[in-house]
Amino acid sequence: MKHIKKIHKAIALIPILLLSSFTILESNQEKVLIIGTWNYVNEPNNKWIFTNDKCSWEFNGDLIDVFTYQITEETATNGVVFSYLKLVNINDSNDSYNYEINALNEHDLALDYLGNLNESLMLFEKTSKSFLENEGDFSFETTPPFTIASATYKSWVGGQPGVSGTIVTLDLNKNGNAISLDTLYFREMENTRFEQDSNNPNTYRVHYNTSTRGAPILVLPNSEPESAVEEPVFPFDLQSNEAVLEYTFNGKRKCFKITNIQAE
Repeated sequence: MKHIKKIHKAIALIPILLLSSFTILESNQEKVLIIGTWNYVNEPNNKWIFTNDKCSWEFNGDLIDVFTYQITEETATNGVVFSYLKLVNINDSNDSYNYEINALNEHDLALDYLGNLNESLMLFEKTSKSFLENEGDFSFETTPPFTIASATYKSWVGGQPGVSGTIVTLDLNKNGNAISLDTLYFREMENTRFEQDSNNPNTYRVHYNTSTRGAPILVLPNSEPESAVEEPVFPFDLQSNEAVLEYTFNGKRKCFKITNIQAE
């Protein structure tokens, strides 16, 4: 925490003109886009990792702090919408940070810190590689701190041509452990959003979009052509009925392979 607070003070000022052509999305879209691992541009070893309900600060692979976060909107009298990010330390509610979201898309994040420190802008890039690609002697966990009673998937087709998806459902008991479910890898896809069933807290659903229908993509002005952007590499060789659950326990990220996932 102390190191990252020092980093805040050392961030160089970036002209606000860089932001003039960014588009701010609605907060529900921003909540989707912000999930993932973000590297601070000036110091790549400083990572902010957003899941669907937590933000973890890591430096040189060590967990520094964990926060809950909230994205809100305010509309000015002239109709301009401003988006804000608030982090609150899970161990100390008085330790909080407020930022204006000046830019957010699938690859870039710009935050304007609303505090007393001397910097204006923090620039991040979303990593396209799993942390697993940097693990030389990677192996799956065989005795995870949770139990999975069942794992199923269901494919669906929408009412319009080319619209489809797949839902993976896990009956997972954390056994009272403080575990963060980070990413589920399935059929060359990955998702960090785990929807917990309101009636059964041990049931989690992960949605995958398999639509072939084209959708608009938000890109930064003067960004590289799509053909020049490096495609993310799926980090596992899995069968069609297998998945990998990436999770955090005791400050360490681990992976467990789920086999024999049944079709509903």
